[in-house]
Amino acid sequence: MNTKEKILLTAAEEFAKNGYHRTTIREICESAKVNISAINYHFNSKENLYKTVVDYLFEKVLNDSIEFNFTNLKEWKTEFKKLILDYLEKVMGKSLYGSFLNRILFREMIDPSIIFYTIHKEYIQKHFSRLKKFINYISVQADSEENLNLLVYTLASQYIFYGQNKYLVSLELGDEYLNSHENLDYLAGFITENCYSILRSRKKINLL
Repeated sequence: MNTKEKILLTAAEEFAKNGYHRTTIREICESAKVNISAINYHFNSKENLYKTVVDYLFEKVLNDSIEFNFTNLKEWKTEFKKLILDYLEKVMGKSLYGSFLNRILFREMIDPSIIFYTIHKEYIQKHFSRLKKFINYISVQADSEENLNLLVYTLASQYIFYGQNKYLVSLELGDEYLNSHENLDYLAGFITENCYSILRSRKKINLL
């Protein structure tokens, strides 16, 4: 591992633990065992280091190559489950990158940093546009843009809860529950059925 990547991983851990505002360059230097000049050389500033960390983690975790195509209810459920399972395995499994990214994003939601709007524009909106594709198939047309966005937040909350509350879920269901592909697959199916029920309760529906 070269110096730049060592700094990125160390910074990712520190930002995940303490958030952008409470993390200092000095702490990152001490943990990575490098001097400040090394961080200045590679990243110039704390803000640029943080943005690079977020981009680095998304590159490791995000899978933009997944295509979601469906022409009937069975395919819709299969593809939606695929989307959820991909998320669960990355943020709840053993992926260090997924764990860091999940915790950083959680902190962004409660204490936004200087790059929050950039994260939203470059990454979050892209994920939400995928959810809208699923929503629009079941609900022929949303009553309004506001309701469409509310449906997006409602569906996202169904699986993001498990990522943000990983340790609570482990406490209730057992330490090894979230490290099992079989359990995560079952959980993804459970969430899929719940989300489908939410969408079917809408007034305008596609009867399939």
